[in-house]
Amino acid sequence: MMHAFWVPDSNLPQAPFHASATHMTLSSPTASIAARRLERRRPILVDKTSHLDCGILATSVRRPHWLCRTHLVYHIRMCDGSRFWRLDVTHADVHALYDHLTSSIEDPEALRALMSCPCPRMPLFHRQHAFVIKGMASHMEHFLHNLLHVCRRWSRSGAPQALFAAHVVATFLRLPRRP
Repeated sequence: MMHAFWVPDSNLPQAPFHASATHMTLSSPTASIAARRLERRRPILVDKTSHLDCGILATSVRRPHWLCRTHLVYHIRMCDGSRFWRLDVTHADVHALYDHLTSSIEDPEALRALMSCPCPRMPLFHRQHAFVIKGMASHMEHFLHNLLHVCRRWSRSGAPQALFAAHVVATFLRLPRRP
């Protein structure tokens, strides 16, 4: 760690820093190297949601074991400019993402924006009927579009928590997972 110090005698060489009203900057060659190292270590959250788009291609009903409940798996087609990939997501994955976002965001504006698009719920009855599944898929697609729209607004705002939440959503939508 580099320390800046002040030399009170005016006959001695210039002090290695100058203080301004807002901040203190170092004025030595090693200071610029240290600043570049700090710049490299700082996590850069790039706007990864600006070109993302999604749509539900299909759904499938899976039963992991004969004693377990069935899971509805959404096959989502993600598009990022010219790249396309398929993502398999269950309701539990989306609820875990939504719960993580609501528990980690402390900014009231970002939390209000997130609460404006509620997470879709599983129906209690007739989960394997075709029209119920089609309705759940449309609710899920609507939720994902709204979530991406909120993330784009967060990225433009520049608030640190909102940028982190947008980064979490972009990472969730880019990582393949196995339901």
